[in-house]
Amino acid sequence: MSKSSFDDLTDLYEAMIDWPKRLANEAPFFRRLFEQSNVRRVADVACGTGRHADMFRSWGLEVHGSDISPNMIQRAREAFGESGHLRWKVQGFEQPVGPQGSFDAVELLQTQRKLEPVPNPYYSDAKHRKMSKIWKA
Repeated sequence: MSKSSFDDLTDLYEAMIDWPKRLANEAPFFRRLFEQSNVRRVADVACGTGRHADMFRSWGLEVHGSDISPNMIQRAREAFGESGHLRWKVQGFEQPVGPQGSFDAVELLQTQRKLEPVPNPYYSDAKHRKMSKIWKA
């Protein structure tokens, strides 16, 4: 799926999910996990319109949200702003979001894998291994 295809899905992505219900269901899991692991800095990779990233920021965490779609990132900026604790960047998986060890957790939820039936080169095992180096061991 190309960047422009993702841009075309921005409104659909927002409409197809009951965000208040989803976040209410997922928040206890993430909060418990992050507290147990003493997470302070989170990379939200393929962040879409930034709903999870903003939830993490609301807990006082420093969050870096990235997505390959400029429209998704623009929607996130419009909805949640940008600050020292919440930053957005247009980029794909093949680009590092920070130096090795710069995040305590990397979160990746609901990607285009669920939307496209063909294999996607952005999800190769090598790219997942490369991504895994940015969080602290």
